[in-house]
Amino acid sequence: ITVPVYVEKPGKVYAYYPYQSGDDPEALAVNMANQVDLLYSKAAASIAPGSSSLSVKLHHALSQITVAVENEEVSGLSLLSPMTGNFNVCTGSFTRLASGEVNVSSDNLLIVPHVPATGTEMTIRLKKGTDYRYSLAGMDLKPGETYVFKFKLNADRETLEIASFSVVDWVVRENHVDYLR
Repeated sequence: ITVPVYVEKPGKVYAYYPYQSGDDPEALAVNMANQVDLLYSKAAASIAPGSSSLSVKLHHALSQITVAVENEEVSGLSLLSPMTGNFNVCTGSFTRLASGEVNVSSDNLLIVPHVPATGTEMTIRLKKGTDYRYSLAGMDLKPGETYVFKFKLNADRETLEIASFSVVDWVVRENHVDYLR
C-alpha cells in the first residue's frame, strides 16, 4: 500500500488474492476457465488503533492437479468440474457452483475442491495428439493440496498405467508478491 491506512477503532481484517476493486468478499466470482489461483486468509486478523503493521498468512482455496507421463510431454488436461460460482473469503466456502469442462493447455489444472461424481474422467492430452482418460471418481479433492499423477504408457501405447500418485501440500511455482488493499 502506498498510502497510509489509519485505524480508528479495533476491527478484523480478511485478506484475499487476487484483489479487484468492487469485489464482494462474501461472494467473489470464480471462473475456472481463467485458471487463476485464489488465496485467502482463512481467519480474520485483529487490528487496533496505533497498529503499525499487519501480518496475514494466505492459504490456497483451490485444488491443483499435476500430471506427468514418462518420456512424453503433456499438452493439455480437462475435467468436468465446478466451473463457476462464488467464494466467501470470510467462511472459505464456495456457493452457487455450476459445472463445466475445465480445460488447460498444460500439465497443471486448478479446480474448485470437490468429490468428482461416479464416471468422472480426467482427459490427458499428449503433445503427439493422443488423448487418454483416467477416472477421478470418488476422490476427495481438498483445498491447498496438489494431486501428483505420474503415468507411463503400456507396451502398445494404447493405455496409461499409473506409475505413482501422491498428495502434497501446494508448492507455488512462482513467487507472488501483492499488497493488502
